[in-house]
Amino acid sequence: MKRLALAVCLCPFVASAASEPAKQSAWQIAPEPALPPGEFGSWDDFAIREASVLQNARGFTLFYKAVTFSSEERTCAIGFAHSVDGVKWEKSKDNPIFAPSNGNEDEIASFTATKWNDQFWAAYAVPREVNEEPQVELARSDDGIVWQSTGQIKGLAFEIGGAISAQPCLYADGPILHLWWIGREGGKSFLCHSI
Repeated sequence: MKRLALAVCLCPFVASAASEPAKQSAWQIAPEPALPPGEFGSWDDFAIREASVLQNARGFTLFYKAVTFSSEERTCAIGFAHSVDGVKWEKSKDNPIFAPSNGNEDEIASFTATKWNDQFWAAYAVPREVNEEPQVELARSDDGIVWQSTGQIKGLAFEIGGAISAQPCLYADGPILHLWWIGREGGKSFLCHSI
């Protein structure tokens, strides 16, 4: 009898919980892509990949990786776009602005940029073979368009066993430049930080 009474009491609750609509995400997804690939034959005609956004006095700066396929190879490079409102983006006519130092032989992965000491700084991974440690490099620019490589980051234990597994991330906070990356020890991956 007690079980029947409990079941009768719970039935309206279960029924009302089941009839409630599923909770919607708080994110509002724009109906159109914010930055679509370029026209066929352009340097970014196949795909837009990782992006890094910075806010400035004139709006927003977007650095993004793009991919193209030719009849002979797949290549990628970094492009630049500007937005007043962070929604509508205009690609730079100077694109692509940055490519791997070894030309088409290398690829860029996990490009991240920040503004530090009145210059743009970027970190990115150069994918290697599966059994090689990822190579993470730095570059700097005065205007965000013309970049100079400052060399490979050495002395940090980037994760071994994945071509793009280092996942660098830069952030500037006053006089300090922060670098986060994925490290690995004892078979486990974890987030690392250095300044």
